[in-house]
This record gives sequence, structure tokens and C-alpha cells, in this order.
Amino acid sequence: MEEWRLKSVYTVCRSAPLKTSWTDANPGRRFFGCAKYDGKANQCGFFEWFDPRTCPRGMEVGPHLMKKNKALQSELDLQKHTVKVLKVMLGASWVALIVMGVLLFSTPK
Repeated sequence: MEEWRLKSVYTVCRSAPLKTSWTDANPGRRFFGCAKYDGKANQCGFFEWFDPRTCPRGMEVGPHLMKKNKALQSELDLQKHTVKVLKVMLGASWVALIVMGVLLFSTPK
């Protein structure tokens, strides 16, 4: 089987899926890690790099690109929230307009 086709390897406790590191030390570097890992100690400890070490230029550029990506993602999240708020406001204005129209035209003359 070719390396790039591997999706996970199997360990004592479970499978170890292919994951990606987004740390400053290993930006974008893929590895096999225990599926039970959640940032705490409940894991079998299996870890194996899939990709070779990142080149020096990648180490220089990677953290900058990750920081920029994070800033853009935060901006996108803010824009999505703004769109939701504006949609609610638009809906509320239409309801208010309809209620005022009904009240205006239903009052006895």
C-alpha cells in the first residue's frame, strides 16, 4: 500500500488517524496519533510522524501564515455574525411595517 493512501494505523487501544499539527514548531506536518488523545492523559501514547521535518523556509513562513489565517477566520466569523444580526433586524422591520400598515388601514374613518 502506498504511504499517501494510509488513513490510519492501528494501536493497542484503537486506530491512530492521520492528523495535522498546527504548532509553530511543526506547521502543517502530518502525524499518526492515538484516537483517544484529547489533550489529557487518557491515551495509549502512540505517536508517529507521517511527513518529514518542515524545511527551514517553511518553519519561517508557516507560523506567519497560520497567524494570518487565524485573523482572517476571526474576521469571517464576525462578518457571519453581523449578517445574522442584520437578517433579524430586517425581518423585525418588515413585521413592524406590516403591523403599522394593518393598524393604519384598519382604523375606522
